[in-house]
Amino acid sequence: MRVRLGIVADDLTGANAVGAQLAETSLPSIVTSDPAALAAWAADLPAAVLNVDSRADGPERAAQKVRAAVAALREWEAGIFYKKTDSTLRGNLGAEIDAFREAAGAALLPALGATGTLIEGVLAPSVPLGRLQGGRCADLPVVTKPGGWGEEAVLVAAVRALRRTRSLSVPGAASVETP
Repeated sequence: MRVRLGIVADDLTGANAVGAQLAETSLPSIVTSDPAALAAWAADLPAAVLNVDSRADGPERAAQKVRAAVAALREWEAGIFYKKTDSTLRGNLGAEIDAFREAAGAALLPALGATGTLIEGVLAPSVPLGRLQGGRCADLPVVTKPGGWGEEAVLVAAVRALRRTRSLSVPGAASVETP
């Protein structure tokens, strides 16, 4: 019997940081803001990270999003749950942790250790390239884009930039040809 890891994050930067750490440990995963992507893209993956984009929401709305994410991860058959919180304690921590504990039946785990992101450049408007600072993931390259990637070329540029800064190859994962 396989055990799947389901992770809930309150923003895309945190979700990507967890996804990058999973790749570092050779654990294939998907990072998405769309629960429907779990069935479409993550059918055979052992881990999924759902961004609920709740940092700017009120406590009730943030809690609803967390409960919905846990329900989607349960439907995807996650057996282990993790709640990613902001390393600087921003957002709706109390409401989200309570909702997560109730929905997942899980205890809170400590943060992964990053203390911030050092921005090193801009790949496209509103698409920064940087490196995580502090903790076990220090110096890990990250690219983030709030609200979606827009044109495919922006996503391709982000993948290429990450490949140049540090190889994140995952054994057993399909390779993607980029133009």
